Amino acid sequence: MNALLSKLPAFALPFVTRSLRGGRGRRYVIFSLILAFVTSVVGMWLTLGSGSLEQGLRTDLGVEEYEYEVERRSFTVLTHDPFEHQQAKSEVATLRANGDHPDGTYGQAYDLFEQGRAMLRQAALSPSPDPAHNQLHLQAAALIGDTSYNQYGGWDDSFAWHDAAEVRVLEAVLANDGIPQVGAYSSPLGVSDGLKLVGLFAGLLLAGFATVFAPLLVAVQQAQERHENTLMPLTGTALSPRELAVGLAAGPSFVIGIFAAPQLAIFLICALFVGEIFVAGALLAALAATGALFIFGAQLLGQLMGDKRTPGIIGIALMCLTCVAWLAGVGLLGSNEDEIAGFAAVLPHLGLSALLGEVFFDIPASFSRVFVGAFVWTCGAVILGWLTLNALARRVEGNGGVLLDRWSALIGALTCIALVNVAIPDLNHSEAFVRQYIGLAMLALPLALLLMARVPTGDGHPRMRAVPVPALLLEFGGWGVLHFVTVAVVFGSSISSLHPVALGWLMWCTAVLALIAIRIVAVPSKVAANLWAGFCAMSLTVGFAQAVFWAEASQPRDLGEVFAMTELSPVLGLVQVALTIWIPVSLVRHLRKSLRAIS
Repeated sequence: MNALLSKLPAFALPFVTRSLRGGRGRRYVIFSLILAFVTSVVGMWLTLGSGSLEQGLRTDLGVEEYEYEVERRSFTVLTHDPFEHQQAKSEVATLRANGDHPDGTYGQAYDLFEQGRAMLRQAALSPSPDPAHNQLHLQAAALIGDTSYNQYGGWDDSFAWHDAAEVRVLEAVLANDGIPQVGAYSSPLGVSDGLKLVGLFAGLLLAGFATVFAPLLVAVQQAQERHENTLMPLTGTALSPRELAVGLAAGPSFVIGIFAAPQLAIFLICALFVGEIFVAGALLAALAATGALFIFGAQLLGQLMGDKRTPGIIGIALMCLTCVAWLAGVGLLGSNEDEIAGFAAVLPHLGLSALLGEVFFDIPASFSRVFVGAFVWTCGAVILGWLTLNALARRVEGNGGVLLDRWSALIGALTCIALVNVAIPDLNHSEAFVRQYIGLAMLALPLALLLMARVPTGDGHPRMRAVPVPALLLEFGGWGVLHFVTVAVVFGSSISSLHPVALGWLMWCTAVLALIAIRIVAVPSKVAANLWAGFCAMSLTVGFAQAVFWAEASQPRDLGEVFAMTELSPVLGLVQVALTIWIPVSLVRHLRKSLRAIS
């Protein structure tokens, strides 16, 4: 351990040493090896175990067929315990002795027998169009005997001779003379399949370490440093702000790295065994870029919120957010819908899940667009991570001012625009309109965060600061125009979507969102002001809905519909007009009252 620590950069060494002090490093190594052993044992147990729990988990993961499908295909009753096995044997003996089962009785063998008899009757009543199946048709007719009994109505005379799987099932029924076999259930997977599951679990833990635990620990530590005001002495050292930011993140990240190293070795060995080392490398690259962005983003969050919120609250909020994001990504992957595959460009958990699945199992070809989204996200994460690190370094420096300069914010805006347009699926109907407006809705949050990084901050009283509100409004609006221009150049434009009323409502939404973002950063939060800002944010949905209403109009609209509430009631219409005017005015007045200057 000491030899490894001696190779660390000077700016990271003291922080990593602090995280490993008091023999913690040795304990972390032991626990990481135990975790790796548990990963391997659980993977093999899940692969080779024959219990109902293991079987259910395998079918849920999609690595094993459902039992009823296996029973029907092999025409064999599968049993899980001696009593069940003996019961099935007794039922089969009754069938062999009587050629049928007593009326009103039910059992696994009886049920499978009825399925086989129905299939034999179908095959006997429907001659095969393929001469190769004539012998099967004759055998079924000879075995079924009386074909006049029609248990399932008109369906009995329509055997699917064109379906090769159904023909194979019929062959199994005929091979057993219509009487099912009995066999004890055992896992159909082998050791090679076990290596796939072990590698899958190791990959899941790697993804969790990089995107959940490492950002969480870094954010909590940074918030604690900020909350206890212990960063000030560090800024007086010879370390640059960037080195200090990276060093602060290195301590918790190194601890996570100790736990991740054995899992990485297991993952690479299993990926090499299945021959998907290239895809595994792509996953690790995407995971590294995503993890770096999340770590620096969480560290910046801890810096900004540490003096306002306790570290515990910040940690709980981040844990909930990351867990919801992973659930959403895995859920979207399970749908296998091509229309949502591109969302990997804005929801990295979808792309990471798909890459991990592709290493050990096959992702459907119809969902292959997810890899394009994952590649674009990886490139975007590198750029956004670099911008986040710049903002973090300026925050750690503590000299006030903006976190991002104008050109850095512009690069971030262009990156977000590219990611959103990759995420939106290709549509044949009104593609430009959908990209313009749905894209703007998806860009609202990331562009608002970029604008917050452009607002000057400092430790002094807000009345001592000047915030260039008009310039920031123009900059924020310019990013929206860039989105429209990008869509027009790459995907074509839609003249109807540029209706003057729609553009007017978009300008109103842009101004209100920008003013809310500026207010959050520049003005101290108070309960009443926060409630009003929340109401203003909710009003954005009404304004944006009206912009969409006018933009997608296939027929001319009445000018009386400029304010939609007028259609419900003249009083509500007057209220909407008043709020449309008062909301931006109130936000500007609040900024003017709280700051030294807003221009």
